[in-house]
Amino acid sequence: MKGAVTSKATALTRNRLNVIGVFAIALILVFLCSLYLGTFGTIGPAEWWSSQPDTSTKVVFDLRLPRFLVGAGVGAALAMSGAVLQTILRNPLAEPGVIGINAGAALSASVALLLLEGNMPSQVLAFWSVFGACAAVALVVILSVTSSYVDPIRLILSGIAITSLCGALLTAVTLVGPTHRIQRLLSWLSGNLNGVDLKDAKLIWSCIAVCLPLLLLQARRLDLMSLDRRTHEALGAKAQIPVLLLLFIAAVLAGVATAVAGILIFVGLVAPHIARRLVGVPNRFVLPCSALIGAVCVSSADLLGRVALAPTQVPAGLLVSILGSPVLFYIMRQRND
Repeated sequence: MKGAVTSKATALTRNRLNVIGVFAIALILVFLCSLYLGTFGTIGPAEWWSSQPDTSTKVVFDLRLPRFLVGAGVGAALAMSGAVLQTILRNPLAEPGVIGINAGAALSASVALLLLEGNMPSQVLAFWSVFGACAAVALVVILSVTSSYVDPIRLILSGIAITSLCGALLTAVTLVGPTHRIQRLLSWLSGNLNGVDLKDAKLIWSCIAVCLPLLLLQARRLDLMSLDRRTHEALGAKAQIPVLLLLFIAAVLAGVATAVAGILIFVGLVAPHIARRLVGVPNRFVLPCSALIGAVCVSSADLLGRVALAPTQVPAGLLVSILGSPVLFYIMRQRND
């Protein structure tokens, strides 16, 4: 009997790893297509590694490669952030935009973009974006604490209120900001990856390299947090410090993603749902699977936006919203069935 259970568990683990492997292969295929296709037409592999760098080589390594790396990194960061929030809040609709993370990051970064002089480095913009995201989370937590316990329902309601407030303030900042900077701000807010470089890619992947191991180390605790409050406490996970730590990790991931790519919605909501339907509930599988799904979604959307109406480029954020809506409706319908 014990051997049969062990064999079944091994087969289940193998299936989960196979699913993760499939999405890893899909990401590699999107990577190759991203280097091959684009606004400047097709550029074959033979031209990628030319001994005499020319325009084609520069297009591949200065434009297409950074866009893929940033798109994949942003998608992975938002997906992991959404997976963490859905778990600790025990709410399938939780994502960075719901509890005010995206709005706080966008407001803080927008103020910096409009008011600070000069061409702002991505690291400085990331600082302001993460600052706004963490400030929003801190305010939401303060508003949702009851008897030394972070109430998930109050946290979501507080997040909706903070999101509305930040949205109103962002509109006001846009109206009074310098006119010559508004176009750049609107382009950034639309989730446009045009103009990103390897510094942006290094920033987002450095953030992932730090946050993903921390989340995997907390995977067991995340599994406990997905249970109801009484069961969670009965199993010995009463401390709220890990909850706050995970909230701020989610805020950092979403804040850095917002800094380098603007606002992209639905990724943090849909990717974890797809991952859980494919690999189950253990977060040691959900987190990497969600990251890969998010990376494939955003990088594919950016690729499609570059080639569908070339030379016109459609922002990745717009395509993610258009394509993410029917996927969300389908998931909701399946849950009802």
